[in-house]
Amino acid sequence: MNDIESSGYLELLADIKQRIRSAQYEALKVSQLQISGIWLNFIQNIMTKKFGLKNQAKLAVKDHYTFDFLELADEHSEHQLEEALIINIRNFLCELGFCFAFLGNQFRFHGDRISQRI
Repeated sequence: MNDIESSGYLELLADIKQRIRSAQYEALKVSQLQISGIWLNFIQNIMTKKFGLKNQAKLAVKDHYTFDFLELADEHSEHQLEEALIINIRNFLCELGFCFAFLGNQFRFHGDRISQRI
């Protein structure tokens, strides 16, 4: 009887050890999933903040420009703004001397159905 009891005891002990290992493995899987989820959330927060700051920087640059020196009316077209800027750039380069050159403006190009400035 002692051999039967000891073999039953050994089987029970082996079964308990297997169940403990299985439970440890399952707990490890769950903890790894939780850690990877936390890590992923952390990275997403960093990226969101990084790109949020980057977009704010872009918007800060786009806010307001002062072109009072161009003496344009309050309501002006993009073409008028471009022409006034080109005239001022050309004059500025001429004041710098002969080492600088202004090669040209945009020219209107007419295609089949489109008209572009190049």
